[in-house]
Amino acid sequence: MSQKSEILEHLQKGNTLTHLECEDLFNCSRLAARANDLKKEGEPVESRMITTRTGKHVAQYYYVAHQDLFPERMPIDTDAI
Repeated sequence: MSQKSEILEHLQKGNTLTHLECEDLFNCSRLAARANDLKKEGEPVESRMITTRTGKHVAQYYYVAHQDLFPERMPIDTDAI
């Protein structure tokens, strides 16, 4: 199985992925490039910046079909406020 296929399967299961996680899990040091390849193929892969426990800012990739896992990306219901 290719790295791109492994990454896609991982994301489609609702998991997120950072550069370091991608290296550890799939021995792939080019997550941004693989995510871009997937986007070009029409896969709804997105990223957002997160802050690690050590204060570093890194990109975290996810599959848009699982955006409900990231409430800050969901539209706000202003009637509920």
